[in-house]
Amino acid sequence: MNADLLPFFVAGFGLLALFTLLLRRLGRKQRKPRIILDGSNIMHWDNDEPKLSTIAAAVISLKEEGYLVGVFFDANAGYLLCDRYMHDQEFGLALGLPKTQIMVVPKGQPADPYLIRAAQDQESRIVTNDKFRDWRDTFPGFDFADGLVRGRFREGRVEFIDL
Repeated sequence: MNADLLPFFVAGFGLLALFTLLLRRLGRKQRKPRIILDGSNIMHWDNDEPKLSTIAAAVISLKEEGYLVGVFFDANAGYLLCDRYMHDQEFGLALGLPKTQIMVVPKGQPADPYLIRAAQDQESRIVTNDKFRDWRDTFPGFDFADGLVRGRFREGRVEFIDL
């Protein structure tokens, strides 16, 4: 190799390394924002009847907006929707999500503290019409004013009011 070209190769490798670092940093900043759905609440948004299709519409809409979606359910959600218990994997298949993005809380426990803790840990918001008044003292670090996204089902589609 010609010694006169060595500085150009060194500079070229330096620029390549800088470009790679910038791409990695941009990739980290452009990660999908996370959002958590209160499935046991959302399923009632369409005429106060429990429907899996209402939750599915919310999931699809939020995924189209670029969100990474997680859904939490009370243990009785499957009974309300299908007259039987449904576990994480079944809900995941029905909603087009991996089971790692679904949580059916243990029988006898409310999903609310699980939802709030996950939102707090992941710095995400919760889609629900629940105000979680009973849990505000338990989770003083969660911003309930900004952390909750209300919604509704109107004219065949889900609308998010505070998103």
